[in-house]
Amino acid sequence: MNNPYQNIALAVSFSPTSKKLLLEAKRLQTLFSAKLSIIHIGSDSKENKNKLYELITSTGLEINEVEIIWEKGEPTKAIMRKCKERKFDLLIAGALEAENALEYYTGSVARKLMRSVPCSVLFINTSGTFPKVFKKVCISVEFTHEGEQTLKKAFEWGSLENAKEITLLREFRVPGLSMLVNDNGSIQETEGLRNKWEKDELDKMDFFVRELNLPKLKFKKVFLYGKQGWESKNYTKENKTDLLIVPAPKKKLGLFDRIFPSGIEFLAKHLPCSLLIVKPE
Repeated sequence: MNNPYQNIALAVSFSPTSKKLLLEAKRLQTLFSAKLSIIHIGSDSKENKNKLYELITSTGLEINEVEIIWEKGEPTKAIMRKCKERKFDLLIAGALEAENALEYYTGSVARKLMRSVPCSVLFINTSGTFPKVFKKVCISVEFTHEGEQTLKKAFEWGSLENAKEITLLREFRVPGLSMLVNDNGSIQETEGLRNKWEKDELDKMDFFVRELNLPKLKFKKVFLYGKQGWESKNYTKENKTDLLIVPAPKKKLGLFDRIFPSGIEFLAKHLPCSLLIVKPE
């Protein structure tokens, strides 16, 4: 079994959740047998160095076990620059904070990282105790090349974690279903159309998964009818999922995307659990 990520980085500040993030980064470094770098945006003054070193060693990490990267400037650009320069394959960051109206329309740091960082991004939900093993994993399935890579990475991760429960999630909408309800009011016809669509989705998923030659892990398939992002959030919250894994959204933000965030951005904003966004290699 290949390690899905071998060169990982943690973006860390001096926030109250920093120690939890470091504990999780330390766990993943060991799990993946990976190199760990710690990125801090700020001055490398003696005071800041002592503060960061104390924070790192409080988690059981040794200073010589990690690379510490000091950067200045606008956080998004600095982090993206380092991810590109050092060719990290996974960036770990804290959960997104609520955005004000201006950030929502112009694009916050987190939204930019989500789309523009050249590697996969793991947003950690820092509620509860740490370090936290991801035993219940959900994977959002898309029938695309990016979806293939996401499933492969997810199953590699699940194997290393010895995940107890892996769920493949497929969100779908039936075209014209709302119009059919409004026009005819036929519950039976509406349900029949929905059931047929779900059967088609099941057939496609079975074929998609079979062709990927994934590791032999037990998993279940769940089909969610409704708005993208909303249904996954509700499902993962109700089932107390530890980690939700999704393919990365498209890189370039259009005007429509700025006004109406994607399902992934909705998930990140209302984080029900830790969220891994897989970037294609």
